[in-house]
Amino acid sequence: MADGSEIYFIGGAPCGGKSTAARAICARHGFRAFELDKNLERYTHLGMLEGNALLRAAAIAAPQDIDALPPCQQCKQELEIYHQLFPYALRELRAMGPGAPILAEGAGFLPELMRRAGVDSRHYICLIPEPAFQRARYRERPWVAQLLAQTPDPEQTFDRWMARNALLSREICAQAQKQGYTCLTTNGASTPEDTLRQAEAALKLL
Repeated sequence: MADGSEIYFIGGAPCGGKSTAARAICARHGFRAFELDKNLERYTHLGMLEGNALLRAAAIAAPQDIDALPPCQQCKQELEIYHQLFPYALRELRAMGPGAPILAEGAGFLPELMRRAGVDSRHYICLIPEPAFQRARYRERPWVAQLLAQTPDPEQTFDRWMARNALLSREICAQAQKQGYTCLTTNGASTPEDTLRQAEAALKLL
């Protein structure tokens, strides 16, 4: 998709090890990195300027507003937001120009979006964490505690987020299977090196 460069993608559910694997692959193989999460706020702002009502609502939503939604609705909303943000990421990836291969990672790179963009199965994988592993890793993120502190019932909010993430994992796995993409499971038993080797093998980098 980028002019003159190969591009690879790592998608999947939150806390699946995407960033860790992506950084290791970039360091080992000399790839250029593209981290979707670092651009989400800017893409959301661009969408708001263009009159995107969904992205505007997401940007101004308070944590308690999100928590008021049942997990299934949270999941649906998250998927819709990924769809709205994807064109901005695609535009930037296509504009990166010739050079070393690019590795783009982020939960927003959904299998159905990859297939629609014409991404080959050798250039995209999903990393899906097991629920207990995901829950533990989510707890370690500083921003999670900060957001939870703004809600009336932090533990209930956290449980709803985890339920939402479990639904996201299920949906991403189903999409990957339907579109013919590789889905790798991460858990506490696998080391980052294990995940790296599996990712390299799936992306035909070994």
